[in-house]
Amino acid sequence: MGTAKVGILYVHGIGTQGHNFADRDIALMQKMLGEHAEHVAFSSYCWQSLIEPRERELMQKNQRVGWRFLRRLLASYGGDALCYQPRHGLDSFYKEAHRGLDNALLILHHKMAKDGKLIIVAHSLGTIIVNNFIWDYQNEGSVGAAAYEPAGSALDRLSVLYTLGSPLSVWSMRFPDGGTPISLPSGCLWRNIYSPADIIGWPIRTINSAYMTLPGLRDFRMWVGGILTRWNPGSHLAYARSKKVVKMIADDVVRIMA
Repeated sequence: MGTAKVGILYVHGIGTQGHNFADRDIALMQKMLGEHAEHVAFSSYCWQSLIEPRERELMQKNQRVGWRFLRRLLASYGGDALCYQPRHGLDSFYKEAHRGLDNALLILHHKMAKDGKLIIVAHSLGTIIVNNFIWDYQNEGSVGAAAYEPAGSALDRLSVLYTLGSPLSVWSMRFPDGGTPISLPSGCLWRNIYSPADIIGWPIRTINSAYMTLPGLRDFRMWVGGILTRWNPGSHLAYARSKKVVKMIADDVVRIMA
């Protein structure tokens, strides 16, 4: 067992940055934390590498189609969401993604002290994966419940869940009433941050009354991005490097340590 007072897990959301997608985000967080950073363990989980070979194969099979750049974007971004569909009784990207998240949580758990607290920072489709992972852990018999050995010891110590640019409101349309939210450990905060210019990120509390009254859940309407992205959908890629977002997470770390 490690000694870190806080463990922060960054979960990949969109694009093909690879396993080092969070390196810059972690560096920014360490700089913001200053001397407090030595008490924080960092980890990241990139699920995109599981599906990227299929997307490349699709493009290779179709060399003569037009608008290849836009098709590549559709295959990369839309394909991720389409492939991440729960299926009973079959090995699937859904289960593979959850196994990988489980492993990432266990690795981080071993870096943390016994009384250490967990913060998850998830982006875009990664917020759906984290949400479903927690749901499966909490609900025996759900699609992915038997796909992995849930990192319950880590999830039970979840102190803050950050969802950045989350399409959970759109995902909830799969259910006639919007569905039931995950349960949060006592005292856990769920901070959902969305930019008004981000067409993928939505408020979550507006899904239904169950989300509206969920203790700890709060939506934050926040402009993110620079001069080229702040005012348009490109803001979807700017959350984790926004100084406002980084400071909010850092403040939570310091608060937890106090």
